[in-house]
Amino acid sequence: EKLKSNNKKIIDYSSTPLRSDFLDVFLLANCKAYFGSDAGISSCAKIFIRPVYYINENLCKLHHLPLVHTGLFISKHMYHQEKKKYISLKEMFEYGLYKAGTAQFYKERGVNIISNSAEEIRDLAIEVKNELDEESYISSDDIERQKKFWGIVRYYAPSTDYGEIKLRIGHSFLRKNSYLLN
Repeated sequence: EKLKSNNKKIIDYSSTPLRSDFLDVFLLANCKAYFGSDAGISSCAKIFIRPVYYINENLCKLHHLPLVHTGLFISKHMYHQEKKKYISLKEMFEYGLYKAGTAQFYKERGVNIISNSAEEIRDLAIEVKNELDEESYISSDDIERQKKFWGIVRYYAPSTDYGEIKLRIGHSFLRKNSYLLN
């Protein structure tokens, strides 16, 4: 879908005739940060040591994500149709959903995967901008929520040696989606 903006500083690169493999790599090598999915192209930004921020991350990847990523991210949501509720991080592990490899796996278990909303993506973009501008503020409650989140991951996936986890789930995302910590 073509991006609509009156801002002359915004370029809809995906719709420009200038798009090329060379320019894809050039832009990622020279960007201030990569902001998007964990698709293969994000590796380019990592190779050139650019900050990487993920949206729509799949929670079932959490047991290995801290080993390869150090930035902020926000995750997709899992909604259990029968129970009519969002699935917490603990429940994701207990239901065996962290082993999911296909959409069919979720479907068979009555779980819908819901992508991030425009508001969630905007909130992460604001956090990223503040972090890059060194204007971010992290409250003691935010720190505790991070500890609880990663404590659940460590408890259910103890075989992975994470060392110090530098990866963080978006603070605003975690505040607004506290069900994850239940």
